[in-house]
This record gives sequence, C-alpha cells and structure tokens, in this order.
Amino acid sequence: MLGLFDIEKTTNAQGQQVHHYTVKEDADAIVKEATYVLDAQGRLVQFEATMLQKNFLFTTHKQLFIKAQPGLMPSLQAYSLDESQTLLFSNSERYGVQGQIVR
Repeated sequence: MLGLFDIEKTTNAQGQQVHHYTVKEDADAIVKEATYVLDAQGRLVQFEATMLQKNFLFTTHKQLFIKAQPGLMPSLQAYSLDESQTLLFSNSERYGVQGQIVR
C-alpha cells in the first residue's frame, strides 16, 4: 500500500490534522482518495473515501463518510455510503445508506 498514494498533510481552522491521500496516476488501487481528520491528540474525528472499481462487466463508484467522537470512550456519530453501479448492457443503479447515532 505504501507508495501507491500521494499524501498531503495540513491543519484545518479547528486545529485538526488533515491527511489527504490521492492514488498515484499509475497505481492500480480501488481506493482513489481518502481523507483522515484527526484531533490534536491524533484521534480520528472524520474519515472520507472515494472508491472506484471498473472492469469489463461493471463500474462501481462508492463514497464513504464516517464521523467519530474521540475521547476515552470513542464512538461513532454518523456514517454514510453512497454507491452507483453500472452493469454492461444495463442502466445505472444508485443506492445509499446513512445514519446518525443519537445517545
């Protein structure tokens, strides 16, 4: 996995570390982009990824989003997955799921 992605590390307005990974042009990887947002202690706050799988029979595009609450007892706050798939000789189908955790 190392060497497949270009990495850009920045700090956002909230002082969180943002690590953005973009697949290199010549790399063969399903994950095309991924972004991790970490708090000042390096704990996950948010994760987003774009995935693309393509072959002769189908093309699938996925967008994943996860939001977490870091701390002594880390927890999931929200998530979503949007996916579209086009099969050979067929129409494109789009579906997704999203949720929010209420405590």
